[in-house]
Amino acid sequence: MGAAGYIAYDLVSDRENEPKATEQTDGMPVGTPSAKPTPVKPRPSATKPVVKPTAKPTVKPTVKPTTPKPPPLPVSKPAQAAALAKTFVTHLNANRPEAAGALACAEAKDFVPALIGNLVAPPTQLTVGRATQAPNIVVFQLSGRTKGKAASGVVLIEIVGSPCVKVVQVTTFG
Repeated sequence: MGAAGYIAYDLVSDRENEPKATEQTDGMPVGTPSAKPTPVKPRPSATKPVVKPTAKPTVKPTVKPTTPKPPPLPVSKPAQAAALAKTFVTHLNANRPEAAGALACAEAKDFVPALIGNLVAPPTQLTVGRATQAPNIVVFQLSGRTKGKAASGVVLIEIVGSPCVKVVQVTTFG
């Protein structure tokens, strides 16, 4: 330790009767040392200081003003019929005749599955085409292949109440 360290220690020590390093034994101050004080470097420690976490900041939820969503626009009966026709043909193409037959109207529950069994068989790749609308029915053109042959036909979707399949007709040729 340099002279500055000794003097600092001497100034802060709790000795009442002993003379300080800055005093002579007769009570008179000692002159300032001629050398500049040596800066004291901190000694490296083996452990790093541990930083204690402070209290977690509390996050207050922000309240966003809710704006009511407008009710969905009603889907038109022809649009519902188009969606039903596509679903029906998707079931036929996937060889799910029971699922396709489940879309039949109540009065055609026995008739439509029988038509499907006679008119459509794998491999089937039908597509829904042009639609023609009458007051209570939408007729969709079908084209593609079934039973390994070219095919065309129609599916009639009744739009009174909940849309349903009224009848299907598919003709193969070639």
